[in-house]
Amino acid sequence: MLVFDLSLMRAVHVFITKVTQDFVYVTSAADGAPYAPAGSEPGSHHGLPVSRVRIPPTVAQDFSRYNPVREFVAPRLASLNYYGDHIVSLELQHFDLEAQCFAPPESWQGMYESRINTLGALIGSHTAYINGLEIIWQDERDDGEGYALGGSGRLSLVPVRGVRLDHLATTARQRYFAKMVSRRMTGARGAGARRRSAGAPASERATQVSAIEAEVVPLEHGRVLAYTAAPGITVFSPLLQRSKSEIAGGNPASGTDQVKAVFALSSGDDPCYPNIEFVLHAARTVGALYGHEAADFLDIPRVIEQTGEVNLKSIARSSRLSVPVAHLPMLDCLAWVFGHVHRERDLDAQRALSRMFRFILRQGMVRASQVAAPRRAGAEDAALPMVRYQARPVAA
Repeated sequence: MLVFDLSLMRAVHVFITKVTQDFVYVTSAADGAPYAPAGSEPGSHHGLPVSRVRIPPTVAQDFSRYNPVREFVAPRLASLNYYGDHIVSLELQHFDLEAQCFAPPESWQGMYESRINTLGALIGSHTAYINGLEIIWQDERDDGEGYALGGSGRLSLVPVRGVRLDHLATTARQRYFAKMVSRRMTGARGAGARRRSAGAPASERATQVSAIEAEVVPLEHGRVLAYTAAPGITVFSPLLQRSKSEIAGGNPASGTDQVKAVFALSSGDDPCYPNIEFVLHAARTVGALYGHEAADFLDIPRVIEQTGEVNLKSIARSSRLSVPVAHLPMLDCLAWVFGHVHRERDLDAQRALSRMFRFILRQGMVRASQVAAPRRAGAEDAALPMVRYQARPVAA
């Protein structure tokens, strides 16, 4: 895990013309000087010379969630928000409706940098951790000391406080309207939500920021899954999300939220198993970070042998989600992931591991009761219950 260091938070104001999945096109710094950090690539856009500054895909996705426009005719002032040398969010300057103008570059301050001091005061003397998605820390003011899971005593639910990195760079209105747009796209809106969101576009209504909100940190109270690898060595998961809208994929193993999914891990009556989708996702993530030998724990040749499919992707996704890989105990899989989290010191790799952990709880496991029907009569738990599965149709 990475111990959080407040002094590594900084913001660089630049003019941008475009944001893609992997790059932000920067024309210059806010003072007009060239801006070309290490790893950037020279290029041009609309006839203007630009530096193509690489950003993580998650930062681009967060930017798109809160800003519907990703390409601009004229350069727009923005804030590249850093933690150390890593860009953790991208913040666009919005039009001030009250003043009917944009704030001058020399006086504008983004939400991320305006909240740094407040965040430091909230953390105080506590040890905080950063995982690429959020900053978390334990606080004695939170109720409870944790809830042990299972009989080993290594897993427990621990109350923490935290803040998402993308929320540090957004206003409450931006987050609210992004949520409304998400519900509209998924059809999960009610009549009340439609009435509340009627009116001007979200990009216009999300620009009014009071001086108080500019310093208020959007704090979250929740729980994390803690794994005690050895005395004095405890590793934390990302914040467990409880909103139903955050649970994707329709996997019944995840229940209504990730906290319930964690409780399912320690169920002796209805144990959980990793599914084939977990094997594919974990092999891709860990293989990209550490090489394919690091994924030997998954024993993919055994999965291929038991399914009879050399290309596991050829199995329909609905079947990959519902077919267990019973020779991999679920708690051993979590310990394997936590081991990588504990050893990793790179923020981008931590982000990838955190996203993989959330994937496990959302779509990476299946309960024994859900696969009882297709199980062969007398089959051992370590045998895949492959009575039937659906393969993807092959294109002609």
